[in-house]
Amino acid sequence: MRLIITIIVGIVITLSSLSFALIYSSFTQMDEGSTTFLACIVAGISNLSLYANYEVGKKRAKRNHQIN
Repeated sequence: MRLIITIIVGIVITLSSLSFALIYSSFTQMDEGSTTFLACIVAGISNLSLYANYEVGKKRAKRNHQIN
């Protein structure tokens, strides 16, 4: 269940970053390619930290289960 929620949140982060990049490029002089590239970098870093948080939570749950 945690994995499904993590995947859904990752997709939402990626789509919101890309939509923000397209909106930002329409209001500034930057072209869509460079803002989309920057949004992909931001989404990638966010998704990596989200996945790392998922792995830490999985290990913490396993450790708590062994203690109890």
